[in-house]
Amino acid sequence: MFFLRFIIIFFLFQNYTFSNDNLNLVIIDLDYIFKNSNAAKKLSKQSISEKEAIVKDKKKIESNLEKQKNDIMSKKNILDKKEFEEKVISHQKNVREYQVKINKDLKKINDEFIKKNIVLKKKIDQLLIEYSKENNIDLIVNKKAIVVSAINMDMTKQILDIINNKIK
Repeated sequence: MFFLRFIIIFFLFQNYTFSNDNLNLVIIDLDYIFKNSNAAKKLSKQSISEKEAIVKDKKKIESNLEKQKNDIMSKKNILDKKEFEEKVISHQKNVREYQVKINKDLKKINDEFIKKNIVLKKKIDQLLIEYSKENNIDLIVNKKAIVVSAINMDMTKQILDIINNKIK
């Protein structure tokens, strides 16, 4: 009985390995594609320029807040204690509002970047599906998951060219 089970299992596995002999496999480096595609570079540049604009505005506002602080501190001995404390509290409120605004703006930019990246990844996935159908590819594997492979299986450059041509 054991011998019969062994033979059945052996032939099942043997049949399975023979059926995968003609498996058309391609390897791509998804990280390389996401970092080096024109669309990804464009998204990254756009996000960086938006952050730089915020930093530029941030410097102006910070210098104004610093001037206000120095002005309040210079009037410390001139103003009565209650009036001085009111100005200090008002200034601290302005600083908190400024910090909240900056954090909100940066979060908005990061959220937009993430959303656009997700859309880009979906477009790339769709192009990979089309590529696999057109070229009769059974399996596309990320290069990270491979230990050793033949160089001719790596289609990263070809896929990157297709992505750069189709996604603007």
